[in-house]
Amino acid sequence: MKSKTTTKVTKETRPKTEYAALRDRFFELSASKQRDAKFLEQVEALETPGIARVDGLPVSAWPTKRFKAVRFFDPDVLDPKLRDVFARPLPHVPHLAAAFIDPADLSFRNFENIVGLDGFFGETKLSLGSRSRFGKKDVYAFSLDASDEVKARLLQLDSLDLYATPLNRGSRGGQRFIFHSAELADALTVAVKQGLQPGGAASTHGLGKSLLGGFVHVNPVFRCNRFEPDDEKFHQHFDTPYFDPARKHVSRWTLLLYLTGGTGEPSLSVEGEEVLGKVAPFTAVVLNQKYAHEGSPYVDGRKVFLRTELIFEETDLEHDPRIAQTFAKAVYLTGESVFAPELERFAEAAYNRAAASHWRAKVPDVKSEPLLHKRFRGLSFVTNGYDWWFPAVMDVKEAAALALVDFFNAEVAGKPFRAQCESKPTTAAPPEVLKNAKPVDAVGTLDKALLFPAPEEPNDACCPFHAPNFDPTRHTEVLDLYCAAQTFARERIFPAPVMVMGEEVLLDPSRFVVEADRVHVLSDKRLAPVNFAACWNYGGSPEAYVGVEARVTTLQPLVPPMLFSREGDTWHLRLDFFRNDWLVKNQVEQVPVPSIGAVDPNDAEEWDWDSEDGEAQQSWLDAAQKVEAKVRKSAPKANTWWGADSPLLRELNSYRRLGQR
Repeated sequence: MKSKTTTKVTKETRPKTEYAALRDRFFELSASKQRDAKFLEQVEALETPGIARVDGLPVSAWPTKRFKAVRFFDPDVLDPKLRDVFARPLPHVPHLAAAFIDPADLSFRNFENIVGLDGFFGETKLSLGSRSRFGKKDVYAFSLDASDEVKARLLQLDSLDLYATPLNRGSRGGQRFIFHSAELADALTVAVKQGLQPGGAASTHGLGKSLLGGFVHVNPVFRCNRFEPDDEKFHQHFDTPYFDPARKHVSRWTLLLYLTGGTGEPSLSVEGEEVLGKVAPFTAVVLNQKYAHEGSPYVDGRKVFLRTELIFEETDLEHDPRIAQTFAKAVYLTGESVFAPELERFAEAAYNRAAASHWRAKVPDVKSEPLLHKRFRGLSFVTNGYDWWFPAVMDVKEAAALALVDFFNAEVAGKPFRAQCESKPTTAAPPEVLKNAKPVDAVGTLDKALLFPAPEEPNDACCPFHAPNFDPTRHTEVLDLYCAAQTFARERIFPAPVMVMGEEVLLDPSRFVVEADRVHVLSDKRLAPVNFAACWNYGGSPEAYVGVEARVTTLQPLVPPMLFSREGDTWHLRLDFFRNDWLVKNQVEQVPVPSIGAVDPNDAEEWDWDSEDGEAQQSWLDAAQKVEAKVRKSAPKANTWWGADSPLLRELNSYRRLGQR
């Protein structure tokens, strides 16, 4: 699985060797489990910004005051000139690069770092052996049969050193990492189908029939868990079911693969009943997801196990919006727990209520749950991740826009929105918290047409080489490219309901349609992926004169209507993004707005990235190509030839043919 990425080149204020030394020292200390006070002081003094984006997150190649949590990714998604900057600290999986992120940037889209290990297992063959059933519960154990080579490769997962402490560390002990492996999932799918068919290892007691009915495949996303004897146990919980509404796929059974053996007190209990005490290495357990369960570390050694699920096709599903509401609160509170750890237990309880309700058809009532009182630039609002309350002195469209920015944790001036909010839990009723609120200009409006001034009238100048007083703002070819570039930007900016320019959060009121008790957010789908390449005669090419006037980050969420009501002096909005009958997508794009300016012929073909104004010198084509790279999930390609065929060139030429100046 490749990560989505964009790349940004920034000025460096220290030698690269110093950054690399800090990065290498970090991994040395991590491997030895040591602490170094001097190293921590050096990191705290380093405030270098992120240099790329992976899975929507700003990332740094080095540990800094802000970027401290490690993520692993495939470096092929980066601009080639940045790939060698990121370390590859894992000898067993050298294709993985390490980046540092700021946990404050996390949202529901990127809580988890799913590491791509496709190819790690190669040709893997597995089978299920002897079976045991535990009491009357739908819990079964099998021996996992495999070659010594396959077993060694499974055990090697523990030595990859990909582990991280999960966000819900208060309710579960140990460490874990999440990985994707199609080969391992395929091998387990075959093993399950063969082992549970009539005559297979689990064919008695009707288990094969009950499991194989509608069974599709094993989920290729695995969680690798490690517990040391003195770690906290994994407290009682429900596994959140997998759900794919497009294919009508759901998970019904959890699959656990114990890679190491040992004795726990107990190793696994289900609904309060001990299921596993002593565990043999390479034991597979299937567990009905309707049961609450918990696990304890082994008392006699390291406990390592994988967790995934069996996925079934299920066409007869009912929708209960209360489950989605509970799940939405759990997800939101998980993100907020980065700033307020006390919220973690509420998030975990909400996850469990939502998961249990999938099978028990009843969402338990909660006597009290936390609300968050937040302030952004003087504006107060209250939320729990599903409900948002804003002062009624502001327009409901502005309230809806700010709720979207908060939910998606969009960046404002290079920092995550939630990190810029003052936030504290409250038990007071929202109208009481927000009473006597005064108008605050926290959200503005943008006349998008102002970003696109009309071009000058063209003259008959030939080129910089033959015209000493060459004016790029009046040259025909430059104007053609400028107008095409404007159309390119318009196509992406005009449909956006929410935009961020510098420190300003702006909305387009025409994209928010208020109808009765609903706010509809209009957002067009993104255009086809684009690319561009160009060249011109000596003295500079057209793209050298079409630069970046402004950068507009567009938030184009595809979301269901937001319900709202007036409650006293507050707007109450309900944002049900996790309803089963909605596929939620979020499109975030940084769109370069073109401008024309003079260029020194000596600098026409190569920009000085390390200068103070290197960002301003960037060619519009280079900036647009980075937009294309983000859409295509690929590295941007160098602009080398004006006549080269490419999607972006074809798009720009189509605008020029239509005469869209």
